[in-house]
Amino acid sequence: MRVARPADARWLCLPAAPESSARCRDFVRSVLEDWGTSCEVDDALLLVSELCSNVVRHARTPMVVGVLRDPTARTVRISVRDDSAMLPQERDTTELATSGRGLMIVRSIAEQWGVQRLPVGKVVWFEVPAECA
Repeated sequence: MRVARPADARWLCLPAAPESSARCRDFVRSVLEDWGTSCEVDDALLLVSELCSNVVRHARTPMVVGVLRDPTARTVRISVRDDSAMLPQERDTTELATSGRGLMIVRSIAEQWGVQRLPVGKVVWFEVPAECA
């Protein structure tokens, strides 16, 4: 009988400040390196940076960045929680727009992504492969 280990999870609390996106990327990179996750690190860093930037720009609340690895799954879930009830929305953008493409990027790169409403705020999450194919 195979017994599954509990999921590995790491969390980081950050303020809604411009420098939080860089700290968010450093945290995720460090966790993925600690776990030996070598695939899709650049994609994970791009996507978590987009989500953190959205919190800074739109939610303007502190955030909690989470990285979760389930040993029975082939993905790593990365999430960003904030205290705003405002749900993220993809925007129609023009070719010359300088912003508004974040969720489109998340949708096109992530294995899966979603939003979970909370009693206070929400969690936006995405999944990337944990191992190379």
